[in-house]
Amino acid sequence: MLTVDNRGRGDFCTVQGAINAVPAGNAVPRLIRVASGTYTELDWIAPGKPDITVLGASRRGTVIQYANNNTLNAANTTDICARQAIPVHDDYNCWRSNFSVEANGITLENLTLSNTTPYGGSQAEAFRGNADRITLNRVNLLSYQDTIRIQGLGYVANSYIQGDVDFTWGTGTVYWTHDVLKSMHAGYVSQVRNPEGQKGYVFYDDTLIAAPGVADGPGTPSRQIGRASC
Repeated sequence: MLTVDNRGRGDFCTVQGAINAVPAGNAVPRLIRVASGTYTELDWIAPGKPDITVLGASRRGTVIQYANNNTLNAANTTDICARQAIPVHDDYNCWRSNFSVEANGITLENLTLSNTTPYGGSQAEAFRGNADRITLNRVNLLSYQDTIRIQGLGYVANSYIQGDVDFTWGTGTVYWTHDVLKSMHAGYVSQVRNPEGQKGYVFYDDTLIAAPGVADGPGTPSRQIGRASC
């Protein structure tokens, strides 16, 4: 087990520092415990570091944040994204997320990921998972456009996700359950870009809500989802 505490009371002061300490080619489950606090950083789990759990001390008290977005990073690089799901479209947009996962078997639990890019800014994911066996449990994901993107097999449970436009999206197969999805302004909740024949999203017992003043309409219903897929 590795511990993170930005007050200097753990093995590392940053989450990325602990991730970096996991050896490439990792073959055993690894637990990273993150103390309460606000961690202003970008995090990335490389393809060769599977089976890592990042566990916060408190869902509201352990906050990983950054104002990353398409304008800041994706539009200012020539580094092509690995494992592209959508050719050309995915050339650079992997660099605009706060927490990016390229390894299988990653779990995030009991914490908040906040992309602090202001409303009206460019596309800005709080979380991007480009792998299989991704689990998000009891997490808060905060952003506006494109809050969470999963490209692979995922499970999102007991979580709160807020955004504006296509804020749950990707080319993955994802099971969502007991989540609250909040539309901060009018816009579609989901955009699934899977090719013909590939399974997409299943929502089971999730609740869709909207910020005050946001009228019900396409993508912004204030009702509970029983079971739906797209």
